[in-house]
Parts: sequence; C-alpha cells; structure tokens
Amino acid sequence: MAIKTIENSSSINTDDLLAIKNWFSNYLNWLTTHKFGEKERDNGNNHSTCWALQVAAFALLVDDKTQLEYCRNFYKNTLLPNQMALDGSFPKEIARTKPYGYSLFNLDAMVSLVQLLSTKKENLYYYKTKDGKSIQLGMEFLYPFIKYKENWPFQKDVMYWNHWPIKQVSLLFVGLNTKKKSI
Repeated sequence: MAIKTIENSSSINTDDLLAIKNWFSNYLNWLTTHKFGEKERDNGNNHSTCWALQVAAFALLVDDKTQLEYCRNFYKNTLLPNQMALDGSFPKEIARTKPYGYSLFNLDAMVSLVQLLSTKKENLYYYKTKDGKSIQLGMEFLYPFIKYKENWPFQKDVMYWNHWPIKQVSLLFVGLNTKKKSI
C-alpha cells in the first residue's frame, strides 16, 4: 500500500499515479473475472486467502467498494469457515508437505486480509463464525508452536523446517488490534 501512502504527496506526479491505479484496476478485473483468478479464489487453501488479500489490497488502492465488500463476505462466509477447524488449525495446510510453514503462512495472510478489510464500523479481528472460528482462535492454536516449534504435533515440513518461524506478521497485527494481551 505504498502508493496510498504517497498519493497525496509531491513524491509522485498525477499522471504516474493514474497510470499505476489504472494498471491495478485492470489487474483487479483480471483477478476477479479470468478463469485463472477464479481457480485461485476457489482453491480452498492459502491460495484462496492470498487471492482475497490481493483483491482487497488492489480494491483499496483503486477505491473499489464492491470488491472490498465481496472480500469481507468471502472472508466471513467462505475462507474462515471452510479453512479453519474448530480447534483453530488449518486442516488443508496440515495435510500438505509443509504443514507448519503453510499453516503459519495462511494465518499471516488471513490476518493481513483482516487488517486490510477491518473498518471502524466492522473490526474483523473480533468476527466469529456461528461455531466460534475466528482469527483469535487461529492465533491461539498456532502461537504455542510459534513459541516452541518442537511441540508441533504434526509432520515436520519436508523443506525449510529449520527456517521457521520467522517474524510472523500475525503476531504484530493481532496484538495491535485486539485487547487480548496474552495467549
């Protein structure tokens, strides 16, 4: 969202800003209408989360309120209820060859999506499905394994096991946006 940060400054001229927004508007249209974009949206794992994260970021940039509302509903009615288990885990990520890394990655992407989509009127950090799934539940499930990776109860990742965890953005955003100070 660097463009949003500098759009009202003298750092970028109007023609360049319009060209950038036009490019992202066209890309946003492609992501939401082309079969490749639709396939990613409907993938069902972190691919779907990252699709929504991109759509939300580009919709914010070009002020596409329709796509922003679509992403809010997609998060609440599809991503969160279909990807998270009742214990806060991500079964579709756990079933993959890098279950730890993909679980962390999906939580980071989902939290980043919530960060972009939350408004003063609707703070998605506090949103819960009818059966209790929430960003907080996902954090409560993964935090102990971020703190002590050796306690991870599932298969170790086939690659990069020793490189995880990293500076997980989910820790920062959830910490800043909820009143819960500890897990």
